[in-house]
Amino acid sequence: MRLRDANRLALRNLGKNKSRTYMTVFATAIGCAFLIVLASFGYGVQKGVVDSIAGERLLNQITVHTRRVLVEGQERHRQPDVGDIAEMEALPGVKAVTRVTLLGQSPAFSLEAYRGVTRVHVVHFPAEEASGRELYAGRMPQAAHEVMVGYHFASVLKADEEITASLAASQLLDRELEMELRQYFGDEEEKTSFTVKIVGISQAPSREWEQDPKVYISEDLLHEIEQFTQTRDGHLLDPRAPSELREQLGLNGEPRSYRVNVYTHRVQDVKRISEFLKDSGYLVYSVVNELDRVSFYFLIFKVGLFLVGTIAVIIASIGIYNTMTMAVTERSREIGVMKAVGAHPAVIRRLFLLESSYIGMAGALVGVVIAYVVSSGVNLGLPLLFRVAFQETVPDWFRFSDVPASLTIISFLICAGIATLSGLRPSERATQVDVLQALRRDL
Repeated sequence: MRLRDANRLALRNLGKNKSRTYMTVFATAIGCAFLIVLASFGYGVQKGVVDSIAGERLLNQITVHTRRVLVEGQERHRQPDVGDIAEMEALPGVKAVTRVTLLGQSPAFSLEAYRGVTRVHVVHFPAEEASGRELYAGRMPQAAHEVMVGYHFASVLKADEEITASLAASQLLDRELEMELRQYFGDEEEKTSFTVKIVGISQAPSREWEQDPKVYISEDLLHEIEQFTQTRDGHLLDPRAPSELREQLGLNGEPRSYRVNVYTHRVQDVKRISEFLKDSGYLVYSVVNELDRVSFYFLIFKVGLFLVGTIAVIIASIGIYNTMTMAVTERSREIGVMKAVGAHPAVIRRLFLLESSYIGMAGALVGVVIAYVVSSGVNLGLPLLFRVAFQETVPDWFRFSDVPASLTIISFLICAGIATLSGLRPSERATQVDVLQALRRDL
């Protein structure tokens, strides 16, 4: 018997008892939908957690903390220096290496009648631009006396009592600042001022509670400050500071160290470069490592949900088994006639397997549609329930249920496969029907 004829005969047999077929398909659909919806909670919560982590930090960023070195036979940790940065920049796949060092004192800043004190970060602006750092307004500084300020820098500027209006971040662009620094030479305190121009305003931090009131200056301006203070990083020395400390912080003292972030061209390069840096003695951190751990925990969670959901599909398969068993009993005469005219047992087996497969696939398709409807309803209804019943607001980015294509395909294959397996035993019984008994029954 050709496959086309077998398909036509299987569909005709299913249509003989439509109510029983529909109920079996419906039971299979409910089992498949339960499997998908249950597993979708694992996918949805994982997606929300991962998006939350990835939204706060760059995926292609590697934070380099310190490097292990041997000093007189003892292991010590030090921050990266210029030589280390050059080594990192030469690694294949590295897009940029940003470095930050802190100015050794907090200067006083004045803008017309406004005055305030804040921390200063010395950065390498070309590397910042190459890393993809976003600005709220303006551009990256290019000249020595051009600076970038944090989004909340205006909050540290306090005006005289006669002026009640406070500055907004947008009002700072292209304004000139006076940066006042101090140093003690002997017992005498000396002050000097540098006039700088604000050409860029940094983007606001992703976390609402974070503040960025800092001023970012170039390394060229730092060199000018060091010429005045005669100390590395512009440190302010107390007149009573011991000579050892003065020597250590002097211009000829220890090399400057940095806080370093490495940015890769591709996220796929993060793990490889992180491992290389670890092998080189660096202590590094990347959000990709955190995501790997989170994904592993959620994988275990999703497997558990899959197992629970599969039980529902197995229960539905019992209905398919009963339907096919009844079909064999009701159609014993038809089977006897087919065997009498020479039908091979494989043909009879194929007919019943096709019927159970059609029930399974039809149920799986209907189940997928139901699962998508239920998933959409859950994402719309649960936030409302949380707000009304628990007075809790669910973040807009959070999804309780997510049905990726992979989940749909896997669930469809599981349902169709279990349905087909449910028809194995009844189809085998159909091939064992005795011809004489089947024909004698109607005589």
